[in-house]
Amino acid sequence: MDPSQILITPREKEVMLLLAHGYSSRKFAAEMGISFHTVESFRKKLLHKFNVKTTVEMVLIAGR
Repeated sequence: MDPSQILITPREKEVMLLLAHGYSSRKFAAEMGISFHTVESFRKKLLHKFNVKTTVEMVLIAGR
């Protein structure tokens, strides 16, 4: 899969980058002033777009 062909929103990119830097969904939500469920929704959409099951897989693919 070519990560450059996966279309993500600026907010999805922000979520992915912070998760890649070790932020938990709860920490990200607290720092950004959004709900934990919103962050989880973004994370699940990203997993689907990258066709992977874990955040680690998504980060590895995105880093290519």
